[in-house]
Amino acid sequence: MSPSTTRKARGGQGRSPLALLDEGKFLPVYLFLTDDLGLADEFIGRLRAALVDPGLEPFDLEMLSADELDLEEARQKLRQLPVGPHRLVVIRDLARQGADGPVYSALKRNGTLELCRELASVQPPVHVVVTALPKKELDPIFKETGIARYVVKPDRPSEADLLGLMRKWASARKLKIDPDAAHLLIDIAGESTGTLKSEVEKLATCCPEDGRVTAKLVQELAGASREFQLRDYVDRVLERDPARAIPILRGLEEWGEDTPKIISWLVTGLLGLVAAKSGGHAPKRVAEASRSWSSVAEINLCLQQLYRVNRAKMTGKGEDFARLELFTLCAACRTDRPSCALPQDGSEHELCMRSRPRRRVVNVQSPIRNLQSHAVR
Repeated sequence: MSPSTTRKARGGQGRSPLALLDEGKFLPVYLFLTDDLGLADEFIGRLRAALVDPGLEPFDLEMLSADELDLEEARQKLRQLPVGPHRLVVIRDLARQGADGPVYSALKRNGTLELCRELASVQPPVHVVVTALPKKELDPIFKETGIARYVVKPDRPSEADLLGLMRKWASARKLKIDPDAAHLLIDIAGESTGTLKSEVEKLATCCPEDGRVTAKLVQELAGASREFQLRDYVDRVLERDPARAIPILRGLEEWGEDTPKIISWLVTGLLGLVAAKSGGHAPKRVAEASRSWSSVAEINLCLQQLYRVNRAKMTGKGEDFARLELFTLCAACRTDRPSCALPQDGSEHELCMRSRPRRRVVNVQSPIRNLQSHAVR
């Protein structure tokens, strides 16, 4: 995290909590609200290095997920005294991404309120970092419980900030990135700190002995990453595994991948499934994935749905990646009931192919022809 990012970070009151961190002054609680998970990880890493003795981490470091948090157990961990000088508790994803935007974790609103009341009583030498996607419903909870002053809302790093971070990560791995290579890596991988850090780690495994990272090396490795990630995303969709597919899709969005290209790859994969289920030739990985599908008709439902995603793109309706994310969820749906299993304020999702009785009558050929004519190859 660079100095300029630190200065821009907004706390609830007074001096920026990040500026205080740079001065060696620590707050008892940090409510880190950002959709850049890599930025949150960078902050947690800095605080962890400053507070916790590596030899005492089994005793003085707790890494928890809000979705798996038991409130009584959380109270005990927050009140436990450290073995060393400080104790750090990290609670991730108090608000996380849902189908229609940020949603509460499994704690829901009441559990979130109870946790925040407990956070209000935390005192050094115990320190807590809570990460969450920005969600407007959290603001009154923070205000009611008296912890609004601990809110940290960092601005997204500028290109200069990202270059500084990459130099820091590279130095830790004994790498030296040429300036033009660093700029190219941002152009290819996007501005997500998490994605950039993973690319630097990848470069460290393939870098020449002198540790120099050139623009040519970045082009060869990072440029190939998109193709690999895109292929991996399609494979996960064909395997009906949204838990692994959606994070990859979000990474492709951060990298600036074109949705027509993603749709084209999905069309090819789904048509491969049709060939495999019909007894035709298909790549081995596609043939293996076809075992997860009961029939060609079921695959065709997804082709029809993907055609609608593509049509929305061509007619300028927007929200391309939101539609692809819903497609990814619905492609994994194995229910035969006429209503969508994904709740959306009590109504059905617009894209769910099982939500309308008329779609039970399946025409295998027409959507395939439509997709072949509309998808960008």
